[in-house]
Amino acid sequence: MDTAQAKNLLFSTSFPPDKIVDILEGSFVAGASTVTNHSVPHTFGQTMFTQLSYSLDGGTTWNDQGVMIPDLTTPSAPVFQTLNVNAYTTTTDCVIRAHNYLGNTPTVTYRVALVWKD
Repeated sequence: MDTAQAKNLLFSTSFPPDKIVDILEGSFVAGASTVTNHSVPHTFGQTMFTQLSYSLDGGTTWNDQGVMIPDLTTPSAPVFQTLNVNAYTTTTDCVIRAHNYLGNTPTVTYRVALVWKD
């Protein structure tokens, strides 16, 4: 991913592009009706800020971290709490956490920018 793509990934956040130390990309299957933690190791030795974008359709549409996509297949009974995806770091890993409120097992495609803390 080049710098322009990294800037697009961060949308209009307050993170300056020169603080982006890595962009992690990948996918995992979120378990049905549970919390799934997907860990990706890093070697920076400290926690960092994260900016996550995730997709449930293989990268056609992207959502910001914490945004849940409502299930409107039954208009008379919409489901608003569906899948919540966030990221955080430890001193050794970036953890992408998917809290799946539904009985399905979606594939979560993610991009996480690791942003250095001063």
